[in-house]
Amino acid sequence: MNNNKKRKQPKTIWDFLRECPLVSLILLSVIGYTLYALVGAMGGEYKLRISKDHTLFMSAMIKEDPFVKKDDTKKPSDDTTATGTDADSNPIPAATSTDAPATSSDAVSTDGSEPIPTTYITVPMRKARSAYYDDNDRVAQTTNYDYITVNTDYFNDAAFIGDSRIEGLHDYGTLRTKTTADFYYKDGVSIWDLMDKTMANGETIPNVLATKQYKKIFLMCGVNELGSGYAKDYQAQYKKVLDQIQELQPDAVIFVMGMMHVTQSYADNSDVYNNDNVDCRNALVAEYADGQHIFYLDMNTCVCDMDGDVPMGVKADYSNDGIHLQAQYYSLWEAYLLKHGVSDSVFTNLQNK
Repeated sequence: MNNNKKRKQPKTIWDFLRECPLVSLILLSVIGYTLYALVGAMGGEYKLRISKDHTLFMSAMIKEDPFVKKDDTKKPSDDTTATGTDADSNPIPAATSTDAPATSSDAVSTDGSEPIPTTYITVPMRKARSAYYDDNDRVAQTTNYDYITVNTDYFNDAAFIGDSRIEGLHDYGTLRTKTTADFYYKDGVSIWDLMDKTMANGETIPNVLATKQYKKIFLMCGVNELGSGYAKDYQAQYKKVLDQIQELQPDAVIFVMGMMHVTQSYADNSDVYNNDNVDCRNALVAEYADGQHIFYLDMNTCVCDMDGDVPMGVKADYSNDGIHLQAQYYSLWEAYLLKHGVSDSVFTNLQNK
């Protein structure tokens, strides 16, 4: 054996990168994207919404506006939305002309003693593009109740629960500063783990609902699991969550807010994250609304392009990433909620059951 023979030197990371140009390219791209995002975030230009619970396609950067200060009563600029005034003289943005009327001409005026079944618009059959949802020809409509217009005090005894869409309503809306409503959300949460995971404020949903009584509970969830489980599985799990909430909050009215659509361009480029899938799942969940304990609210009518009474994609200029609203457009969602209040008799009737 020749002891004078030189030993082979181990390869360095640089040697490996030179021999694997594809890996080098991917690494450089990740570094570049990260630096771009960090620079934008430090400059106040972007808020980075990336979660380990999201798929790659659900990671997005969203235009960020500064939080509304508690003493800020400045109206939104005229080039975003018109404004109205509530009973407390707080400026409340009015929905645009694309918002459907809060109450239809055949709306049911009731004290909650009689159930109101969900109604559907029949559309041409939409063929499923993936196994995650079914062929569907139904679009669920907001529970056909004779809604009243309310002021912000209406939400003082409310809880808002859900994913990053609820987070956006909290961060960029005014309800968190004008009311004592509580918000429980987590970026990337799904209906499968909503009752198990710790929310952004360190609380779990079962714990807060067991310790504090609410009169109204607003729920939106579903976008993160569009590519998880079959539509019927999603419906069954949603029912389990509703049952848990009802058990913990028997005197609260639950407002199931239909999953918000994505923009049309985003939907056209995905067999999973598209509005056919959203409408299929919304239609199934809306079956649980009874106009007594559970109401279904389709807020898509205030942010989407419309084909008659049928919401299509979220308006292209309302979203930067195709999934979430830009900051200034959460005012439209708030305006919708202010036009969809229910009378005290509904709560009284529920408590007397």
